[in-house]
Amino acid sequence: MSDDRTRVRLEKIDEDSYSDYINANYIRGFQQNPTYIATQGPTSNTINDFWRMVWQEKTSLICMVTNLIENGEVLCEQYWPEVQKRFKYEFVVVLNAGEVKFDDYVLRTFHVQCGVETREVTHLHYTGAWPNKGVLTCSSSLVSYLERLLAIPTEEGLVVVHGSLGVGRTGVVILCDVCLRRALHDKIINVPAVTIRMREDRGNMVESEHYYLLAHILISGYLREAETQDQFYTEIPY
Repeated sequence: MSDDRTRVRLEKIDEDSYSDYINANYIRGFQQNPTYIATQGPTSNTINDFWRMVWQEKTSLICMVTNLIENGEVLCEQYWPEVQKRFKYEFVVVLNAGEVKFDDYVLRTFHVQCGVETREVTHLHYTGAWPNKGVLTCSSSLVSYLERLLAIPTEEGLVVVHGSLGVGRTGVVILCDVCLRRALHDKIINVPAVTIRMREDRGNMVESEHYYLLAHILISGYLREAETQDQFYTEIPY
């Protein structure tokens, strides 16, 4: 799945040659620079590595697009403490400073500390009914999620995005975010080109036709919500 050229490499621990690995890749944004990190949902064995990556990459925003358990299957471990609790994940201490629950997503604020330095990390967790490899029954809730994502400043550090495996729902959110940011910047939307480029960075991104069509629906839904659809030019080369 992972392209070694774009693979996120963690700083090695005690010269352990295996300690630099995490299932994650850098993904380019609309201005061609690495903007996102697409990764699998943390497991019990990778939570510490996940937080090492968040700290190393100076991440200020984590987008989570899976529930912890779906249809009785654990898709992701809870890698954060409860509200007003703190927990040490090997080298990184995380305080859950607070959370606000909306209809289909939760907005959390983490204070992440390593050594004497502390940073604030926003955790945007989609909790609506979007089953793994399943059909999204209502797109409006995910459009609201994208609206919140676009409103969060992301100039500092890379945005970490994950679902369960880090290719399907993760790919849809990154694809929509890239396309909409470019639309807002220069009024061009090019979904096929962005999809191809994402797959160059991480294999199987937006892994099915259903996900690809869903991205179009979400982008159109966002533009309708913004009442600015007629201001955009869509460039779809074939």
